Amino acid sequence: MERCFNYCIKDFRNNTMTKTEQQCVMRFGEKYLRYSQRTSMRFAEHQQRLQAKMQEDLMKQQAQ
Repeated sequence: MERCFNYCIKDFRNNTMTKTEQQCVMRFGEKYLRYSQRTSMRFAEHQQRLQAKMQEDLMKQQAQ
């Protein structure tokens, strides 16, 4: 979020953000949320594959 702030906020003369700054921050926030959601989905997919492999390995060991 620091990157967002540094990119979007250019003027410190006012104690409120300009319309352009607000829009910029909103775009960055939306991108961050999409990235976070995508990362969580990929992590969940990886965990499922890992769990399936562990279960498969366990079943092979039990069959021996």
